[in-house]
Amino acid sequence: MSTENMPVWQSTFQPDASRAAFAAMREEHFKQRIALSLETLGECERICRSAGLPTVDRELMEKLQEDTAFAASIFDDPVFATWLRFLHRAAANGRDQEVLQHCENLPGLLLRVQQQVSGQGERYVRGSSIRLQQYDIDPYIKAATPPTYDFSQSSQDELAAGHPLGMQADLLGIALEQIGRAWPELKEQVLDLVKIIGYFPDASFRSCSAARYSGVVYLGNMDESVLDIEESVVHETGHQVLYRLAELTPLTKPDTPLEANYVLPWSGSQRDLFGFLHAFYIYALLAKYYWRRGLEDPTSVQECHQRSMLILLGCMLALPMLASEEQLTEQGKLLVQALGNDMAALREQVFGVYRKVQ
Repeated sequence: MSTENMPVWQSTFQPDASRAAFAAMREEHFKQRIALSLETLGECERICRSAGLPTVDRELMEKLQEDTAFAASIFDDPVFATWLRFLHRAAANGRDQEVLQHCENLPGLLLRVQQQVSGQGERYVRGSSIRLQQYDIDPYIKAATPPTYDFSQSSQDELAAGHPLGMQADLLGIALEQIGRAWPELKEQVLDLVKIIGYFPDASFRSCSAARYSGVVYLGNMDESVLDIEESVVHETGHQVLYRLAELTPLTKPDTPLEANYVLPWSGSQRDLFGFLHAFYIYALLAKYYWRRGLEDPTSVQECHQRSMLILLGCMLALPMLASEEQLTEQGKLLVQALGNDMAALREQVFGVYRKVQ
């Protein structure tokens, strides 16, 4: 895969970086997604007509072609984006019958997505348009989720072991308010990038997400406080930024080994280079978030700043390993360099406070 004509931005795309760079990346992502989606919809219409299958409602199709804002809301939705990945993977592998099946599913899928993005879903995180789901996860998202979570193994009784979904909506709403109070621009990113939160109290993870179902965040039942929920939301939002960026330009070179040769300083877990870069990105974001959160809330300043300093220590240990890594692309190297500068600046803030206390 050649990277010569792919865009490169000198930004971390985190909330304290250039808003113009994030907007440019977002615009390029929408531009490419809309172009690919319209081309795919046209091809699906042709396939459905040839097979005598129902096609997309003409009024909806015209609106998708004419209204860029509406089209972006549909085409950037996780359900549609996941359908698009399934279809293109089937086409690339010559599975014609599967392609036909995905095309047949398109009209109903578009109507479901249109309903959800227009606010007609069953439940949303309080004060936001983020859908909160459990039993009603879309079939396409379910199909893309394993091995993250096995829906076939979960019963309603097991899911009911956690607190009610309505309470989770309220707790997430409070967490969003706290994030917005500490870092308003970060809350904007959460609302922009996270479209669906699935709550699964029987899950074996605290939180997770993946590029194959980007825009979706899964939460288990391991958070012990609202502050923990804030961390989970911030953590997974950081991943969403990199998922979107990686759709436009790679962060690691095509021949990068997939072996888990890197030990994460924060947990001792092992990752490949891509996973290590993701972890560094997320923990740099969390170090900055907890520092801001402590400054905003005197009642939790000690806990927040302690968390920030511990995470920062891990970032400073990880930085030399990533800074010397030749398998990063130009975009990956710029990302590491800029985050390294952020961590150096945060370290100065931490030491400055420490010197005042002494």
